Order: sequence, then C-alpha cells, then structure tokens
Amino acid sequence: MEKILLFQSEWEEQLKRLARSMRISAESVAVEHFREKLQSLYRGETGKAERFEGTPPEGSLILFCQVEEKKMDKLLAAMRKKGLSATYKAVLTRTNAQWNVLRLYFELGQEKKQFENGKSRFGK
Repeated sequence: MEKILLFQSEWEEQLKRLARSMRISAESVAVEHFREKLQSLYRGETGKAERFEGTPPEGSLILFCQVEEKKMDKLLAAMRKKGLSATYKAVLTRTNAQWNVLRLYFELGQEKKQFENGKSRFGK
C-alpha cells in the first residue's frame, strides 16, 4: 500500500489532501511514537516500543512508503507548486525499516551536515 508518514509537519492537512488526491494514504505520527520502528509505523502497528517523552528532533519529515517513483515525483512537484515543504524527505527501505524515527532523523541530519560541508558519503 502506498503511504506517506508525516512527522512534525506544519502542512499536515494540505499534504494529506494532496496525497489522497493521488490515491496515496497519508498519516501523521505523534511524537510519542518516535521510538517505534519505521516498518511498524508503516503497518499501523504502534505500542510495541516505549513512549518517547523527550525533546523531539528539529524539523519536519515526510517518509515515502511503497510509493511508486512516478507518483512520488508528481507529489513532490505538487508540493513545490503549492509551497509545501519538509525539512527532510526519505524513502522507507529494507535498511531503515528497522530504525526508529529518532534514528532516521539522526541519519538525515548527519547527511545534511555532510552535504552542507561539501562532503557526501555517496562520493566526493
């Protein structure tokens, strides 16, 4: 099932409407579920991990889960056109499916820092 998960988004309702118009399911994830594995959140299975009660990471995040590439491109283009943004955008993979939300934020933050410093872990 094609789904996007929204974390700390200021554009929550607009993004949900936009996704639904493309037949993509969209759900917001509460901060208390940030210790849950991404795969569990995609499946709608919460309550397996301890509640997160700390200070959440900064920024918003959209996680694309099983969304076809063409639809993802279309959704991202529509977001740009409407002025809807997210600090981070990621795709659910076999590797990150076992991570929790906090780990995903950490990894994305590290990649962003490396990119801003002119270094990429995917090349020069």
